[in-house]
Amino acid sequence: MVRRDTRELLLDAAVKVVNEMGFYRATMDAIVAQAEVSKGCLTHYFKTKNQCLLAVIDRYFERILSDAEALFTTLPEGPGRMLKAYLQSWVNWQEPPGPVVMLGMLEDPELRGRVIEYRIRHYEMVLDGLVPEFVAQKTLLWCAGLWTTPLLAKATPEEMSAFRGVMLNEMFNMIDASVAVPAI
Repeated sequence: MVRRDTRELLLDAAVKVVNEMGFYRATMDAIVAQAEVSKGCLTHYFKTKNQCLLAVIDRYFERILSDAEALFTTLPEGPGRMLKAYLQSWVNWQEPPGPVVMLGMLEDPELRGRVIEYRIRHYEMVLDGLVPEFVAQKTLLWCAGLWTTPLLAKATPEEMSAFRGVMLNEMFNMIDASVAVPAI
């Protein structure tokens, strides 16, 4: 197996273990068992559970950014284009780590710090100077709420999908209204 594939296998296993066991009960041994690799293999890539989960966070947020950049090219030009691409990407990536995983992870200062770093980077990315800053703040807070709301963790996939669709439309409408030029 190629090193990149092994690393991805370990990250996928970590996501599954944390989703099933919770952040605090997840162990390196459980990740090894899920990935069906030796403990030495895991510790070759990640010395601690936190190192592994930092890599999970990195992968998750990098995927959101990559998807947003690709979506950006498909949207009509205009104010709020990157913010809309980011919102759509966020909705697309609401798979694990999802609400349950991230809630526990955010209690750890090191992991919370990494999430905050990404949130700041994402915030800077979506500001285009045309969308009022409060609109960008509100939409990014909505994204954060998507995966930190315990209520959503209890919703069925169909309910979550419907909720996300409605909220995405509302956010797009808010962005458009914030930059609309009044008729003269």
